[in-house]
Amino acid sequence: MWTPLKTVFGADLRSLAALRVMLALYLLFDIANRWPYLNVFYTDGGLLSRAEAIVHNHPGRWSFLLANGDPWFAHLVFGLLTLSAFALLLGYRTRLATVLCWVLTISITNRNLFVLQGGDDLSCALLFWAMFLPLGARFSVDDALRQEHAQPVSQRQPRSHAYISPASVAILLQVSYVYVFGAFLKDGAEWHSELSAVYFALSAESVSSSLGEHLLGFKALLAPLTAYVFWLELLMPLYVFTPIFFTFFRTTGLILLIALHLGFAVFLSVGLFPLISIASLSVLIPPAAWAWLERKTGRGVWALYYDEGCTFCQKTCLILRSFCLPYDTPIQPAQQDAIAGPILERETSWVVAHPDGRLLTHWDGVVAVLKNSPLTWPFGAIAGLLPKAMGRKLYVRVGNSRGCLGTVTATLLPFRARSESLNGSWYAFVSACALLVLLRNLHHEEDAGLKMPPATEYVAKALRINQRWNMFAPYPIKREGWYGFDGMLENGLHVDLWTGQPGYAPTKAPDSLRDWQQDYRWRKYLSYVHQKRYRRQLSNLARYWCSQQWVDANGAVQSLTSIKMTFYARSTQPDWRPDTYKTYFLYDKPCR
Repeated sequence: MWTPLKTVFGADLRSLAALRVMLALYLLFDIANRWPYLNVFYTDGGLLSRAEAIVHNHPGRWSFLLANGDPWFAHLVFGLLTLSAFALLLGYRTRLATVLCWVLTISITNRNLFVLQGGDDLSCALLFWAMFLPLGARFSVDDALRQEHAQPVSQRQPRSHAYISPASVAILLQVSYVYVFGAFLKDGAEWHSELSAVYFALSAESVSSSLGEHLLGFKALLAPLTAYVFWLELLMPLYVFTPIFFTFFRTTGLILLIALHLGFAVFLSVGLFPLISIASLSVLIPPAAWAWLERKTGRGVWALYYDEGCTFCQKTCLILRSFCLPYDTPIQPAQQDAIAGPILERETSWVVAHPDGRLLTHWDGVVAVLKNSPLTWPFGAIAGLLPKAMGRKLYVRVGNSRGCLGTVTATLLPFRARSESLNGSWYAFVSACALLVLLRNLHHEEDAGLKMPPATEYVAKALRINQRWNMFAPYPIKREGWYGFDGMLENGLHVDLWTGQPGYAPTKAPDSLRDWQQDYRWRKYLSYVHQKRYRRQLSNLARYWCSQQWVDANGAVQSLTSIKMTFYARSTQPDWRPDTYKTYFLYDKPCR
């Protein structure tokens, strides 16, 4: 009934591994999303030169991308982050990979503040705390190649999945801050007396999905959904950190929060925010959930036999055990087993003893092992779809190259002694940062009346742990719009700069504002440029377009001579009243 506080504020090492995998997947998806816009958003030839980026940045923020504004350098940084994210995914040199992901993610994030959303702040904060956590202690290459794991199973000590440190407390609190402080900032009447927040969110065509627009028709659901979202966020710490009936409350809260973000993903168009939010929640998975999952998968008793003297073969078996099989799965040279030895000699293959009594070889063994784990089951299913002859051929090719692969793995995958703990000075640093994050969040609450020294903001922004969880706060957006980007060419003809099509930019609303904006990062950028305090960005946008070549109605390549920009605003009215519209003439100047 009562759970010790070290369990409540600790983290299961398997949950930390899940966090690692989810963080890596988020980074890879995020890179794939940003890369097509690399030249536009992250180089001197795009919308924001380094000089302009520095003007809009806080002195505490830094970025490697401010060192060079050429596209090749941005591609290099993106490529390094991709490699680091893959290393993080596999748990290879995990702490180093986490540090690199943090540094490179901050560099990309700080390069252009006009394309950011809440998920970017959350990813930077999670990566910061992750640097001080043993993310590679389970389901990882690092875990597989611990020196003690190369020993026979009979000589290995039982291990615990429990872990607690200042870093585990800090990341659990960080996850809760997103919800509880987000709820505190939702102080508009739309979230309380009116209960119209969901109505306004779904009415904003730029952030509502097609299914969200359909949900808008179910009027009776909108007020209860508004109350549900607010109270689910506000009460989050209670059902996550209560020590009474801990497993029940945390599991229930985890399911409800994941369902909330899945709802955001289905009914709203908010980019990768649901993915990074679900990634953050993975650290909350309680030990009982992992125990249940292990019972349900029914992995049984396995054994792996490899060719004696082949270190590459041994390491491959160790890695597969770490990701797919129970910790106590025996791994030994086949020559030391009376049954497996003759099979290896006859088949020239490793031998996999399946729990059902079968002895599998070649590609069949690979498929069976991969299918055993919920983590790698999709890869096993894909591998099982390959024709057996093709799979066997692939296995034989790898086997024939094991001499070369052994040399490579000896360098890149050595057996190493690893410790999950850091020294006390690091934990003191983490504790100080955790206190700073708490105070910075309280600072945003007007009722708290907390004044923070300027130096704390400098430190928080330098570490990228500054945060303000004001998504849809104090209320959802009520005004959105589209632009008319009209350009005049050298020959006097016009071109719609947004679509690149010849002719005047249209003045009527697009059929779908969400589709017109192309991408959620473009949406964030366009949400700033029409505001008075960011009008300087209009000149940057004009400069970028003036530097491009355009095709006129006759197919001839032309340069721009002038640009005109107009913003058409649409404001959502309460109670399904008709929207109101207003036109703003923003810019009308020649190209220089």
